[in-house]
Amino acid sequence: MKYIKFLSITALLLIATVACKDESKLPFDYEKLEYGAYATVIEVPSGSFLAQDAPGYPLNPAVSRFTIVLEVRDAKKGGLLEEMEFAVKFKDNNAPILEPAETSVATVPASAFTKDPDTGYPRATITIESATILTALGLTATDVNGGDVFEIRHILRLKDGREFTNTNTNGVVTGGAFFNAPMFSTVSVLCPSDLEGNYNAVTDWVDYYGAPDVNAYTVNLTAASGIGQYNLDDLSGGMEPIIWGNPPVPAVFEDVCGKLNLVSAPYIYGYLMNGPANTFGNDSNVNPGTGVITIFWENVFAEYGRTVLTPI
Repeated sequence: MKYIKFLSITALLLIATVACKDESKLPFDYEKLEYGAYATVIEVPSGSFLAQDAPGYPLNPAVSRFTIVLEVRDAKKGGLLEEMEFAVKFKDNNAPILEPAETSVATVPASAFTKDPDTGYPRATITIESATILTALGLTATDVNGGDVFEIRHILRLKDGREFTNTNTNGVVTGGAFFNAPMFSTVSVLCPSDLEGNYNAVTDWVDYYGAPDVNAYTVNLTAASGIGQYNLDDLSGGMEPIIWGNPPVPAVFEDVCGKLNLVSAPYIYGYLMNGPANTFGNDSNVNPGTGVITIFWENVFAEYGRTVLTPI
């Protein structure tokens, strides 16, 4: 019975394979697809900003920059590309609320892209300093605090004048793992964070059959490559190995001023944090007084759990 989840995945893959062989069932016009374009995210070396360790946690522009590696895909191996523009909008989560209009912060010409030797498509590393964003929006560092967010829209402009961005690109492209082209980036302003170390862990979960269980163990959190990000050996807290005999679920989560968000959890099927189906809760957090970390997780099979990490 424990193989039901894998049988379900296999069935879905078979359905997808059959459907893709019939072009009439694709969610876009296959014959016209070659006339479009999208920008695949290859890597995000720096996807968060850091606040100062000072009252109010104002932005620290000296160490805050956005860096992304993009590869442009079109029918002419990038030959249709004119330029890429980046427009930023500020989402203020701290009173008083500031609402400057979205504005352009950078334009990268096609000449700045270099053909990748493996894929044959043009690729570029784009870096936008937080100071540049502040100037464009008419903000100062003290206007921006930990927990605030910058939303950066990627605008791909072709030589014929047409533009593609997150608002006019098919959801299969922007939301699909295959294309990995969201045409949009969210940059959080993180507070100083130090969660590395050893913890006593207790995970409660409810599995595929609705059966509850609990697992007690120890875990070591290590720093990931991004600001305020940490590696967790098993997001499922032992459920996958114990119940299904599967590998653990490696994950990276992010500390946004005490609120925890999932950055990545590459696995054979989807996992998320703070999802709507978790009856334990959906507000993963760090207690500032005790240092206790609480993580709420779930997967695509409606299995869910709560992991509590207590510093040793």
